[in-house]
Amino acid sequence: MLDSSASSIMPACRVHAQRLLRKRMPKIPEQMRKLERLRDQCHEQGRLLARLHRRKHERLRVLGRPEIPLHANASENDLRPA
Repeated sequence: MLDSSASSIMPACRVHAQRLLRKRMPKIPEQMRKLERLRDQCHEQGRLLARLHRRKHERLRVLGRPEIPLHANASENDLRPA
């Protein structure tokens, strides 16, 4: 037997489950566009995170050689105070 907190989360039958889904579905086109933008942003962030993870060894390589500067831009070095 489910406790009262579990029964409030999980509907008892398919009809009640569909009612919960219909309540949460966007009702107007503006809400739908917002959801699509959010989905696209999450997809883009996921792609970026996957790329960062794939290239992790390249980014961490500098830790093994601390004497090498993080950048090789000489004009930028000239502008920075010593």
